[in-house]
Parts: sequence; C-alpha cells; structure tokens
Amino acid sequence: MSLSVDQLALTADRRAALESALANSGLADPLGQLLAEAEAEVDRLSSGYQLSPESRLSLVRRVALYHMFTVAELAVPEDIRTAYADAMAELRALASGQRPNAPQADPAAAGNWGSRKPLALQHE
Repeated sequence: MSLSVDQLALTADRRAALESALANSGLADPLGQLLAEAEAEVDRLSSGYQLSPESRLSLVRRVALYHMFTVAELAVPEDIRTAYADAMAELRALASGQRPNAPQADPAAAGNWGSRKPLALQHE
C-alpha cells in the first residue's frame, strides 16, 4: 500500500521548508522518494506481523518525517524526533520478537505455501 505525501499531515510551513531544502537533491520527487524508503523500512521491520492500516500509516509517517528532515539537513523538530524514536522502538521490538501478542501475518498470504510434512520422493 503506497502512501502519498499528503497523508503525512505536514503543516504548510513544514512542507514548504522541506520542498525548498530538497529542491536541488537531484530527485524528481524527493518527498515521495523518502516516503517510499520509509515504507520499505517499516515493511521490512514489521514483516511477519499484521499491522492495521492505521498503525502502518502512523509508523511510516513518523519514520518518513524524521528522514525527510535529516536528509534535507534541517533541524528535526522535537515532536518529530520523539515520534521517530517511539516508532523505531516499536519496530525494533517487533523485528526482534519482543511483541509475542502482536498479530502474526498469515504465512499463506505471503506466499509461503506447502506441507508441514516433507514429501518423500519415490524412485522406481
């Protein structure tokens, strides 16, 4: 599920500051690129778990905003720094298996098909 920059809930001032600072980055859509990278990071760290769309959006938003400010070489606002630290702590806990009550992803949905019992091949 790909998110749009509009879903980041940036204020007009913050968005303008980021767009201005990233204008010469060489990327056609720097905010979109950094958002896609944040999505990939969240998906990688949460693989194996089912995140609600709202939880995933919240985690992606917090990671993306932090990365946008750091790549733009702007001072990271304290609210974004704190939100990022909280999101990464949650993602690291998921990735390391420290959330045993977190809903597990359905392995069949990820393409992990097959039998639990190995199939024996018979040669005649």
